[in-house]
Amino acid sequence: MPKRGALKLLPFLLAAALSAGQLLAQTVTGTITGTVTDPSDQVIAGAKVTLTNDRTGEIRVVSTNDTGMFSIGALEPGPYSIKVEQGGFKTSRRTGIVLSANERLSAGDFQLSIGSLSETVTVEAQAVVVQTASAEHSSVISGSQVDQLQMRGRDPVSLLKILPGVASFSDSEALGSDYGTGTPTIGGVSNNTNHLAIDGVTSNDLGTPSVFSSPISMDAIGEVKTLLTSYQAEYGGNGGAVVQIVTKSGTQQFHGGAYWYKRHEMFNANTFFNNQTGTPKAKYRYITLGGSISGPVYIPGKFNRNKDKLFFFYNVEDWGTKQPQGLRQVTMPTALERTGDFSQTVDLNNKMIVIKDPTNNGTAFTDNKIPANRVIANGQSILNIFPLPNFPNRAISGGNYNYTFQESLDVPKLSHLFRIDLPVSAVNKFSLRGSHWYSDQGGYACSSCASNWGLFKQHYRFAEEGLTFNWVHIFSPTIVNEFNVGVRNNKEKWYPDTDKDLQGFQRANRGLSTLGQWYPQDNDLGIIPQASFGGVTGGASISYDGRGMSTIHLIPTLPIRTRCWGISAAIPNPPRGFTPPRMPGWASGSRKTVGRRAGG
Repeated sequence: MPKRGALKLLPFLLAAALSAGQLLAQTVTGTITGTVTDPSDQVIAGAKVTLTNDRTGEIRVVSTNDTGMFSIGALEPGPYSIKVEQGGFKTSRRTGIVLSANERLSAGDFQLSIGSLSETVTVEAQAVVVQTASAEHSSVISGSQVDQLQMRGRDPVSLLKILPGVASFSDSEALGSDYGTGTPTIGGVSNNTNHLAIDGVTSNDLGTPSVFSSPISMDAIGEVKTLLTSYQAEYGGNGGAVVQIVTKSGTQQFHGGAYWYKRHEMFNANTFFNNQTGTPKAKYRYITLGGSISGPVYIPGKFNRNKDKLFFFYNVEDWGTKQPQGLRQVTMPTALERTGDFSQTVDLNNKMIVIKDPTNNGTAFTDNKIPANRVIANGQSILNIFPLPNFPNRAISGGNYNYTFQESLDVPKLSHLFRIDLPVSAVNKFSLRGSHWYSDQGGYACSSCASNWGLFKQHYRFAEEGLTFNWVHIFSPTIVNEFNVGVRNNKEKWYPDTDKDLQGFQRANRGLSTLGQWYPQDNDLGIIPQASFGGVTGGASISYDGRGMSTIHLIPTLPIRTRCWGISAAIPNPPRGFTPPRMPGWASGSRKTVGRRAGG
């Protein structure tokens, strides 16, 4: 085969090889099309079409084909202007063309008037554009709408509730929720089939697809595009809606801002049940401090003089949070019951609960007391793990509980995001976006932690790092290749608040050294056993997640996507044929548990 023919086939061979995998990512760029005609509605071939990005000054130049049409692809979302020139006709200029993510936008018909090129006809303030270039049903939340809409938790998922076809749902209290934000049902399809992405990189949680686990500040969002139905095949990785979040980028002008938000219990009334039990208001504090800065990178008179070669954007957002938990009402063993004395133990009708001797034909113990020599020491040690009752008022509790507990989790959060855009030439453009997210829940009721009545104070930490690289290369006005690659790495970790908290959770320090275990080698930390009690209304229990002392690394996602001549392909991670080893400690498919295991 001639060398030139082989080179022409190379992009097709590459696309065919990559398409063997499952589609994991998309790009966020779009396409603008249009037609150029003369006053008699005859098409004009060879007309010069100049498209300008109004934010960055980037210019793309193409010519109309034999049918008078032009198509310009691999365009970043944003506002554009189009200028059409042809000898013997007046120049036509159209402004206010706004392209959204993944959109194939028709700019309409440019009808040139007879005249000279020095004369220009400018059309401004375009009306709402009707989608005619594709059959997709989609909705867009623009950057200005994102800036103006107020959401309680400042979580971008909450923005979706203003779109048609989205089921009603409650706002998150804070950005990122616990380990991510649950997404709503869209268009009547299960939220497990939603596909969410930031700059084309899949952002669903790797274990729970209905959760968006790449938190991003609302001040870092350029727009949110939701493809509902009939979207192009390249966005059909899941059966549900496709939500594309596009980050902000720098422009030819400097922009910046800072913000501070405060929500505090001083502005709230106490709850009914807190008032009923005499419990003071829980700490409710959401303090948000953040800021953004963007613009061109240049050295006056030496580098990037026209401010059109290198742009940056950076956002940081810090959360100081006291997250209140509900009032817990449970039943604890009384001081008498711990010694075997049930003479004062009554049911909800204030009738004594008779304790029977299983070794004596089920006869009742004398005075409803178990003899001291019949009380098992290990069982008594387990009961002593529980705190004593602190709410004896049966007139209010009705005997359903005798202990109340309320806390506010300490949950600091931190978000960083940067983006660099580098249009190095008229045919090559690069962009790089990096992000870091950190959330740490500290308290008794953190995610997948121990019993929430105050058993074991610990932390649940969730962190994510992400990096996205995009390269657009223009081979010719009709051939454009776009390469997009991104990586995400999630990490979950559980650990005790202090050494003292861990010591109180270990057998040796609770008088349970002699209590047997099935597999002691799997309990190298010597954690106390789990325990629950039947027949006790509202009875407290000892329970915890087996990951309570673990670090979980989620297998990184590496979506790679290239697009050339309209061909879409992807490389998934892990690659085809890769099977993770089966080993103890694996949790739900893509989660790997590393570290000590707890249980007994």
